[in-house]
Amino acid sequence: MLGFKYMVAKSKELTAKLELPTRSSASAEGVSTTGATLDGKTACGSPSMAAKGHGATFLATQSEAYDVVLTRHRRLVQSGEALSEALGKTRKRLQDQVESEAYVVQHFDEIRGVREKLGVIRGLVEKIAEDIEDVELLLTQQTEEYMAKQNATFVMRQEQELERFEEHILGEKEERKRLLLEERRKALADAFQNDLKTYQTLVSYQGPALTKRALSPTPVETLESIDLVVTADANQLNAFYETEGDETEDDIDTRGPVPGFVEEEEKETHEDEKHEDAVPTEEPSQESEAQVTPDVASATVADEVVPDAHTDG
Repeated sequence: MLGFKYMVAKSKELTAKLELPTRSSASAEGVSTTGATLDGKTACGSPSMAAKGHGATFLATQSEAYDVVLTRHRRLVQSGEALSEALGKTRKRLQDQVESEAYVVQHFDEIRGVREKLGVIRGLVEKIAEDIEDVELLLTQQTEEYMAKQNATFVMRQEQELERFEEHILGEKEERKRLLLEERRKALADAFQNDLKTYQTLVSYQGPALTKRALSPTPVETLESIDLVVTADANQLNAFYETEGDETEDDIDTRGPVPGFVEEEEKETHEDEKHEDAVPTEEPSQESEAQVTPDVASATVADEVVPDAHTDG
């Protein structure tokens, strides 16, 4: 507002300054014209050319000065307008600052309360962050404990399954062993039945002759009475008895029967068959069958042992 008034005053002052030369020039022209008229009247009406040229130069100079002053006036008006705008902006900013300061002064208590509330909220947020860290640590610890329990449970389950599998394997092994023993028992029973049938057949066909042969006394010979054809070496005998002592029952069972003993038994069976073919067939009586002595029974038991050895082999 002050700038506008200043501009208006300056413009009025400039216009007044411009009007003064024009008025003076106009008055001078009037005086010159009046003097010229008087001189013309006196000089028989002839105009002076010198005065006319002097007025044209003055007018040209005055017009140039007027143009310069006018351009300066326009620049001054523009600078005044810019100054007025800057002053308006500054005034508005100052008014806003004054209003904000007044608002702060008026609502200082409320602003302080808001600041305190913000501080409380910040403290709560920090506390919540600490609680979140504690919860994260607790969850991590519980997760590790849970994983350890799961691993222990898995290991225990694997051990139980392994124990059950081992028990199953042992059961299958015992079952196979039992089946093997059962088959061996059946084989022994079949061999015993076959030997029994053979014995009954021999008794039925050779009852009296077999009884007489069993009752006939046979001379008992000792080892000292038998002459050895081949003398054994002491080192060989010691090595033989040492190897015999080192052998276990399983090795003896798996080794099978002695080949010489089997050959002797086969020879005896062939001789018995030849003897049966030579002796006439007689139907034995019940009394002859009942007269079987313990020696005959022991002989049958010896015959039964040989097939058992075959079956074991």
